[in-house]
Amino acid sequence: MMPETETRRQLIENELLMLTNAGELPELALAASLYYLQEEADGPHLSLSQEELAELAHTTALSYESIIRRDLKLENRDKLRFRGLARALVNWQRYTKFCGSRGIATTRFQTEAGKALLAYLTQEKAGQECGEQAASVNCQASDLLLLAQELCVADALPDGWESLCPAATLS
Repeated sequence: MMPETETRRQLIENELLMLTNAGELPELALAASLYYLQEEADGPHLSLSQEELAELAHTTALSYESIIRRDLKLENRDKLRFRGLARALVNWQRYTKFCGSRGIATTRFQTEAGKALLAYLTQEKAGQECGEQAASVNCQASDLLLLAQELCVADALPDGWESLCPAATLS
């Protein structure tokens, strides 16, 4: 039964806010929101409309975009929340799988993320060449190339980008 003090819209708005601030696993936050709204014993037991489900999914996609954007900004490299390019690749793949399964277009953000990756690498390369900073790239060259390919910017990678990656180690 829906609490008398909260309207249906307020309940959904609360979940949208939680999804916006979901952190590292937006899709898990969506599952928790859907469970609460529809099934949880103390929840409101709503039958969500297609529009409400789409709004929750869209907000989840925006949450993915936020964490990918964070890890494609070189300015964040010294912040605790920064996860680096390795995590950006993982989250990009989760994001595209999530969006693909829900019919959410990714082209707009793909373009933005590709530009951000190129800016990151260009700044990182310039900083390394000037001796200003050690490289912060935390993935192998093959993974970085995969990310660049998925963002459709592999042909525009700066010269010598491979030198930013840690050397592969033999097991």
